[in-house]
Amino acid sequence: MSKNIFIVGEVSSGKSSFLNALYHILAPDLWRPISPVSTQRETNNPICYHLKDKATKNIIPINYDYEEEHNKNAIIRKEKKLPKLEMIHRDLLVQDKKNINTITDFYGINDSNDNRDCINFMFDQLENNSLIIYITPAERAFVSKSEKENFEKILKYVNHERNNGIYISLVILVSKYDYDDEELKEIFKNNVYHYNFKKFRWSSYGIFNNIKNKDKFPEYQLEFKKA
Repeated sequence: MSKNIFIVGEVSSGKSSFLNALYHILAPDLWRPISPVSTQRETNNPICYHLKDKATKNIIPINYDYEEEHNKNAIIRKEKKLPKLEMIHRDLLVQDKKNINTITDFYGINDSNDNRDCINFMFDQLENNSLIIYITPAERAFVSKSEKENFEKILKYVNHERNNGIYISLVILVSKYDYDDEELKEIFKNNVYHYNFKKFRWSSYGIFNNIKNKDKFPEYQLEFKKA
């Protein structure tokens, strides 16, 4: 059964970088960036990508300009005028769907300038056999009070749905794990390891540089890919 994937996390946690890297895995010969990446907010409304293979007819092109999107987001941040909360739909051509139906990229759930209810909006989209990939950055994984509280809301909802016969999967992806470091290992051990869900260390940068930098990026950057 095909899954609907939901990418969730705080602002600048590595969600867009993960999406770009995941697209590289699904379509290595077709790859191009599909989401702007910066240290500031780049996603203002959730975007649902409908995966299509080459045999699909009448695919709606994404019509996406990476630089234009980045500049538009900069204006929104400056003027602090967020658009109406709604789902944006785009078709995405891939070489191997890997039993994935859709991938939805959500904006950061902790933006203090955003009074829209991202988490409950996400809950409204979830259905049986959905997969939530919760992304938290390696250097500050579950350090802030806001992240702990928001993640607990997600945990509570997932457990509630499971008790009602709706199976929603949840995995924790620790992003920006770009080097092997004792401090990162300690954060992972103390802040992440105790959660009773699958957990993966991930380096989007490592995915793109694996061949050239095998010594710098150990095997664990591909944990999620192998799973």
